[in-house]
Amino acid sequence: PVGVPGLLLGGGVSYFANTRGWAADHVFNYEVVTADGQILDVNAKSHPDLFWALKGGGQSNYGIITRFDLEVFPLVDIYAGFIVQTPAYVKQLVQAVASYVAVGGGSFDPNVAIALTLEFAADTRAVTGVSTLFYNSSSDPAPKALENFTSIPVAAPSTVSERTLTSFINETIVTGTRGSRQLFRAGSLKSTPEAVNLIAETYLSMVPSLKNISGCLVTLGYQELSQAFVQATQDNGPDAIGLNPSDGAIMTYLAASSYESASDDAYLNRFLTELVNEIEEKAKAANLHYPFVYINDAGAGQTPFEYYGGGKSLPKMREVANVYDPKGVFQKLNSGPFKLF
Repeated sequence: PVGVPGLLLGGGVSYFANTRGWAADHVFNYEVVTADGQILDVNAKSHPDLFWALKGGGQSNYGIITRFDLEVFPLVDIYAGFIVQTPAYVKQLVQAVASYVAVGGGSFDPNVAIALTLEFAADTRAVTGVSTLFYNSSSDPAPKALENFTSIPVAAPSTVSERTLTSFINETIVTGTRGSRQLFRAGSLKSTPEAVNLIAETYLSMVPSLKNISGCLVTLGYQELSQAFVQATQDNGPDAIGLNPSDGAIMTYLAASSYESASDDAYLNRFLTELVNEIEEKAKAANLHYPFVYINDAGAGQTPFEYYGGGKSLPKMREVANVYDPKGVFQKLNSGPFKLF
């Protein structure tokens, strides 16, 4: 999924996730066109079964969503931006993430959000780090929750500063990858310092084996779903994803590649699959595996729905599809990688 509709239909992680949960949990009404041409207002009182299913499972499965009605909230100025680290500081950056998720670390501050990406350039053979840092307040010019990241020497001037959300989002648009081929693969572990290190060590041990492909980046991104986030999804839900706060925080990760030639599709897809499989096998051996695939980061062939609600959501999602699309139009005739049947 791409853009605002895809974000919302897959759940959606925002910079405000620690207090607000999934972005989808703040949709209070969908306008849906069903396979037989009905136009429905779908909300907690009207078609509540479909309302539940669309929150995380709506990708091309039930109908065409033509409108989203969203709750809004006031914004304040923020402290946010990007930091780029050279190869010499990548391991220190990983340790900053490990400290961040440790008990009492920065992730326990409800105002904070981070995303770390390790980038391997196949032509230069170097791994660099990019940290996206966000703090939902500008009253503290140096939030303690982010100090392990802001104290690491940088490769380029840091853009972390007091600013408006609009200026920060405009910067993320500028730094995004455009015009290249993309592949994705996702997985999850229990969020612990050991899990952070396991993911990084596996990635750093495997990327040197990649062949030299001009312009190719193979990345590994961390995105923690903190315990506060998981609790907020329950408080603001329910939704089809059905995360359980008693399971604790979850460390989702995204293995991805951007490159130029279709001739490299199979090779890079195979590498990403092997990388995720290796992380999963090591995680299971260390009792760190968590059975969840975030659908907005998932790749073709992955099956995120089977993990929803601890395995209990998919039968209900299929029942909902049979009610609103009994002939299976959206299962059989509408393309999409993540189907219910």
